[in-house]
Amino acid sequence: LVARLGCASGRWKTLQDGFVSRLKGVRREGTMLAMPVEPPTGVENLGRVPTVCGGVPLTRILGIGDPVTDVMVAVEDEFLQEIGAEKGGSSHAKHEDVVQILEKAKGAVVVPGGSTANVLKGLANLGLGVFQCYFVGMVGNDEVGKVYEDNLIEQHVVPCLSRCSKGTPSAKSVCMVTEDGQRTMRTFLGAACNMEKDHWPSDVMTNGLTLFHVEGYCLYRPELALQSMRDARKAGATISMDLASFEVVRNKREELMQILKEELVDIMFCNEEEAAALVEDHEPCIKKAQDLVLQYCQVSVVSLGAKGCIARHRNGECAKVPAFPVKVKDTVGAGDIFSSGFLFAYLQGYDLETAARCGCAAGSAAVQVVGAQLPLEDW
Repeated sequence: LVARLGCASGRWKTLQDGFVSRLKGVRREGTMLAMPVEPPTGVENLGRVPTVCGGVPLTRILGIGDPVTDVMVAVEDEFLQEIGAEKGGSSHAKHEDVVQILEKAKGAVVVPGGSTANVLKGLANLGLGVFQCYFVGMVGNDEVGKVYEDNLIEQHVVPCLSRCSKGTPSAKSVCMVTEDGQRTMRTFLGAACNMEKDHWPSDVMTNGLTLFHVEGYCLYRPELALQSMRDARKAGATISMDLASFEVVRNKREELMQILKEELVDIMFCNEEEAAALVEDHEPCIKKAQDLVLQYCQVSVVSLGAKGCIARHRNGECAKVPAFPVKVKDTVGAGDIFSSGFLFAYLQGYDLETAARCGCAAGSAAVQVVGAQLPLEDW
């Protein structure tokens, strides 16, 4: 990421130096920063304010979403037409439908995913020793859920996972990737959709929270989304949201507008297709969508894939940043990692152009690997 970002200006050096100066009590192992102790797990850990060994408080980041394990398969465009899937979309599916797709497709690769979890992994690794990230979600009492939890810890995210008592398996998503790298997803939410408002740990939200991140898929459980975001607002946290999918925007527009009108979002992320769905237009209309978002939010960020991104602030600040030219393997999770890069800089008070450049750098790294998770050594 340093190599991709650094040559454009001196901003990255300044950003990097600011982080390194705060890494007291953190040791280096090769090219990676490593915390001296593995983070604890469990919802009860949300009530603790984490510190590094030198006593410097870490920036506390919390996210809520679906703990989904991605199953990656390569397909042709004709395969999507055969199963009636709209290319680039993401929608829910029954367990048997997921099984049928996997029976037809070959060469599956399994990677722990989930939109919010992907964002938090990116933030945790970019800000290792400075950020402490917590992920709240629900998994089943199965091996898939255990592997998912272990992966969060490996990626320096504290898992605050509830276990579903109904015997429902953990969530899985079939990510069908076509030759152009575009992903189309069909997701069986399983245990994840059993997380409701009553499972939300409201009483520990106010303890030193800096950022709260929500994925658009939470709109399918609007009471949970509203409760968690209202608590985060009361805590004085910055709230970011990713619209996740144009299908989510189409299906849950009323719930989304309620959240916006309550001004529960500070930073809104979306791509071109989601922007078009937001303004109910068949063609991308970025300015129109951002104008709508900025009526309720401080910042609107639209990722444009190979064309980069456009970020606008309500105060009139605007940045259009080109993408970094790379060979695309797949786009699964690229938008999530883009958000990680953007938030990594934005939370430190840097301008929109720097944050957008960080986002594009992170996104360009994500599209060069299979799945939504970069190897630890790539950070």
